Amino acid sequence: MAEFLSAVDGFVVPSDGINLKTKSEELDVAVEIQGAQHHSSFGAFTICECKNWSSPVSWDELAKLREKLSARGCKFGIFVALNGVTSGFREKLRAYLREGVTIAVLTREELVKLEAAKSPFEILQEAFYTTIKYEGEH
Repeated sequence: MAEFLSAVDGFVVPSDGINLKTKSEELDVAVEIQGAQHHSSFGAFTICECKNWSSPVSWDELAKLREKLSARGCKFGIFVALNGVTSGFREKLRAYLREGVTIAVLTREELVKLEAAKSPFEILQEAFYTTIKYEGEH
C-alpha cells in the first residue's frame, strides 16, 4: 500500500511512515499529502489501515481507524480490506461522513482495477466518492 499511495501525485509516504509504532498503537501507513489540489478534499495528512484477513472486516476495526484519525485531526482515511467488509461497515462510514470524516474503502475489487490501467489516484478518488455518494450496503 505504501508503494500504491506513493504513486498518487501529491502523496508522500515518509521513510518512517510504514508500520509506525507509538506507545499505544500502530499506524500501517502514514501519508503526508502535499500540494494544494488535494488539501481541500483530503487535508495535509492521512492514515491507511490495511487488513489482509481471510474473512470480511467488521466495523469495529473501522472505529479504531476513526479514533486514530480523530486523534490527529485528520478528515480523510483509507481502509484496505482485501476480502471485503461485514454488514454494518458501510453504515458506519455514513455516520462518520456526517461527522465530516471520509474513509475510502479499498477491497480486492478496487485494487484489481490496477490491471485495467487505472492510476492509483483514480482508484482512490473513486473510493473517496463512493463513500460520499453511498446509497446502501453492497
